[in-house]
Amino acid sequence: MPTKTPTIAIRLLGFSPKEEETFSTVLAVLREKGYRYLVLKTGSLQDPDIHIVNAEDLKALATLSDLNLGGAPQVLLIGKTVVNLHYQSMPRPIRRR
Repeated sequence: MPTKTPTIAIRLLGFSPKEEETFSTVLAVLREKGYRYLVLKTGSLQDPDIHIVNAEDLKALATLSDLNLGGAPQVLLIGKTVVNLHYQSMPRPIRRR
């Protein structure tokens, strides 16, 4: 019996529409490989499994801080930030490999 891959809910914070489209393209390619991702729409009440945050957008970082994520939040910062945060990060540019 094949194992069903769980769907990972993602919330994007602080990205431009073009960058969000890049994420959608990358995630579509990964879906073809059997991974299941769902980017939550703005205003969705569903809790995400991971927050992907534009580290160069101070408003997005403030929003992240205000979320009170609790114990072990799953956060990935994209880009360089001017403040020291203890989250995993990846450099820009966002692109499909």
